Amino acid sequence: MAYYIFLKITINNIKLITMICVNIVSIILSIIKQHILDIKVLSKKRLFIDENVLYLKVYVLTCALDFRN
Repeated sequence: MAYYIFLKITINNIKLITMICVNIVSIILSIIKQHILDIKVLSKKRLFIDENVLYLKVYVLTCALDFRN
């Protein structure tokens, strides 16, 4: 019983840490994206960078959802 409670608390901590990491990564990516948009790079380059940011966000969120289950 004690092991089950410890495991449940550990899983909840992992979920919390993962969600915090997702938020931090999202904030960092938005800052980078804003910085890139401020520089006025070529539209093709900007589109490519936006796609990479989107793929990274989806990957991070997928990892967070995997921890949740």
